[in-house]
Amino acid sequence: MMNDIAKKKDFSMLGPLHQVLAGLKALICGESFEHCKSLSYLAGIHGYHTYSGFTKLIDQISPFVTLEGDAVVMNLQTAKSLIKKGSKVLSGKNPNLLRKTSDYINELPLFRKNKSQAACQATSKEELAHREPLLNLLKYNSLYHLEKTLVLFAQYKELSTWEKFFYKCELEMIRLSELHSWYMTA
Repeated sequence: MMNDIAKKKDFSMLGPLHQVLAGLKALICGESFEHCKSLSYLAGIHGYHTYSGFTKLIDQISPFVTLEGDAVVMNLQTAKSLIKKGSKVLSGKNPNLLRKTSDYINELPLFRKNKSQAACQATSKEELAHREPLLNLLKYNSLYHLEKTLVLFAQYKELSTWEKFFYKCELEMIRLSELHSWYMTA
């Protein structure tokens, strides 16, 4: 995609691309760091010893959690973009969606009308072996949190700036970004 942007000198996709990459960076760096710590803990007392290699691994990966932007800031950038797109979809406008990364947001009005469709349709463990029911659960979970954040946004609409809204709803926005990124990586 970056080659297409550079060759064509068309920078219209940089905004949507940044939205996706910011959320993925926050998710992947944070998860990698937490899993490295878990590996160290699972090794017991040996995980804390220098010769185990875990301390070096944690030291090498820990800067990526905050390098080029704190994970909270990156998640909030993604959430802000998702809120704008969700608001446009609900108001009947056609947002500039980066195909296959946030086009599922177009399903938000249908999701709001029929939330029962969001229930897991699998009735046996064999059906759960297929990818589709799990992808739908990830998608509906992301749509649920997008709707929840939009309701909070409408509730606090009298707040004059995004910063005040972030202060009130920051945790829900971070969760929205994480769920969106999980769905994108599935």
